[in-house]
Amino acid sequence: MIQFLRRTCPRQLLKVKKEKTQEKDVGVVDQAAICVRYVKSGIPQERMLSMVPVRKSTGEDYRALVSNELAQLGLNLQDIISVSFDGAGNMAGRYNGLQAKLKEEVPKLIFTHCYAHVLNLVLGGATSSCTEAKNLFGLLESTSVFIHESFKRTSLWVEKILELTAGQDKLRRLQNIGKTRWWAKDKALTTVMEKTRYVALIKTLSAISSSTEFEPKVSFQAKALMDSFLKFETILTAFTFKKIFDLSTPVSQYLQTPTLDYLKAWGFIKCLDMDLRRHLDTFDDVFKAASLFASDVQDSMHAENIDLDVQTTLPLRRISKKPKKHEQLCEDEVALLATDPKRFYSISVYKVIINTALVKINEKFMCNEDLMKDAACLDPKNFNKIKENGIPNDALKSIASIANVDRELLSKELESFANKFSELSKTLWDEHISPR
Repeated sequence: MIQFLRRTCPRQLLKVKKEKTQEKDVGVVDQAAICVRYVKSGIPQERMLSMVPVRKSTGEDYRALVSNELAQLGLNLQDIISVSFDGAGNMAGRYNGLQAKLKEEVPKLIFTHCYAHVLNLVLGGATSSCTEAKNLFGLLESTSVFIHESFKRTSLWVEKILELTAGQDKLRRLQNIGKTRWWAKDKALTTVMEKTRYVALIKTLSAISSSTEFEPKVSFQAKALMDSFLKFETILTAFTFKKIFDLSTPVSQYLQTPTLDYLKAWGFIKCLDMDLRRHLDTFDDVFKAASLFASDVQDSMHAENIDLDVQTTLPLRRISKKPKKHEQLCEDEVALLATDPKRFYSISVYKVIINTALVKINEKFMCNEDLMKDAACLDPKNFNKIKENGIPNDALKSIASIANVDRELLSKELESFANKFSELSKTLWDEHISPR
């Protein structure tokens, strides 16, 4: 999706948007759907213009495609104000993506992306930032598939759930993690990380691994999955992401609302960034919560006469005596792993996960920070502050640059409008009942 805004098009065409959705037809031919959106007489209009075959899909090839199509429409590439499309590397890439190629020709170009999708990419980066994170979500996905690919295993899971839970909780299913479902990882984690369901899952896997009714391969898989859930590292990593999802899920849900306010959305992103930074120093709290959960699961299993042990802390690891390769841990890291696994986990896993999320937020959201700050000046909710304090000296620079207007003149007009806004916004009813 490519957006334009210039007073150069005939028939009062003020805004043009080219929407690019790459699809394959039944003949397996990539095609780009090209649409324009414009404002005519104050009313937004949107029209689909053509379907263009895509021969090559590099950023440079898409730039050429866009240029040719706009030229045929009589539209100037220099009139582009902003672009927005998916997060694929050939489209959103910082160096060789379409948006980067267009910025080479139109330096003032603004690139934006669906905020909800961007946040999903941020969380996706965090969930694959280290081995422990990948192992956790691979375990959740593998377990869900393992249970639900057989009616016998599913029936056993339901049986164990019924033994330990009541009411609506009986209906809980293990959640698959789909790549296109943004909430799936949070849902999969939340479904499992509840004490009674965690115990029910271990009971189910234990029953499958020890039963003679299942094939040896199935019993082996169940035992391997169960052993992973008995590790404290799994529980601690799950609680790390549970904390992140507690912060990010409300933001993700708001970003998918149809009546989204962009300034409020930006505020949510800023708050998420600050919350994650604060949680960099709260590892001890997460560790205590995970340890308490592991102890509660262990007590519940003993109450159910399950002869299995859940780890309640990180175990010491044996130091390898083999010659080290270049990518292996250095000596001080190995010593820390063997003597203080909690601190090692905090440095190599917990902070890596959160820092990855913070870096991704900065990469994908903060590029338009100045523009969003300027847009806040246009929000009527901030007009009272403008009336009292005026417009900040560094405000409106981005908007003035994009619109090619004088920043001082724009500031004066906005201050004048803000001072008169309360009068201009009165309704007919307000006019009749207001005292003279």
